[in-house]
Amino acid sequence: MYDRGYNSTKLILYHLINKSNFIIRLKKDTYKNQRAKMLSDDENMEIKVKNIHKKDLTPEEKIIAKSIGNPQIRVVNIPVTRSNGETYIESLITNLPQEKFIQKILKSYMEQDGKQKLISTD
Repeated sequence: MYDRGYNSTKLILYHLINKSNFIIRLKKDTYKNQRAKMLSDDENMEIKVKNIHKKDLTPEEKIIAKSIGNPQIRVVNIPVTRSNGETYIESLITNLPQEKFIQKILKSYMEQDGKQKLISTD
């Protein structure tokens, strides 16, 4: 799990190339336009690999990035209540399937900051 600021496409590509899972907590302005088009709190979003900073990739990574194309990444919006009662939305991106994400990650997220609690979406 990565905190805000680690949402680089290169990092996402690293995990996809190595077939490892990731969860990244987004800054509120990251993928802002794509997230504004979401119709639900859990949707797939296409990451435009061709738009990444090519200078940040090694020649091998450029070849692999080209072969991956534009991957679909899940975006999950989670309502969170602060201890003062204020509610806001945390947005996460992940490649975990929904059935694994919900049970394991929400628990991990709650443990990250004991002052926050998730609002049930049932």
